[in-house]
Amino acid sequence: MLWVPMVIMLCVTLTALIQKIIALASAPTAGNILQLAFAAALLVLGVIVAVLGFRRLAEKTPQEAQNA
Repeated sequence: MLWVPMVIMLCVTLTALIQKIIALASAPTAGNILQLAFAAALLVLGVIVAVLGFRRLAEKTPQEAQNA
């Protein structure tokens, strides 16, 4: 499957969001706080979607469970 590219893209995306959050938190202004809120929300959403996706890929389908 495409596990390696999926994990790499997840790491790259989350790293970019974390770097943006750090940069925005170091200089809090009115515009930066709104961007910081969106970046933090995207980070949380990305982690939730990734965890749910990994769980879904890890579970067995009824056919796999029957064959095992």
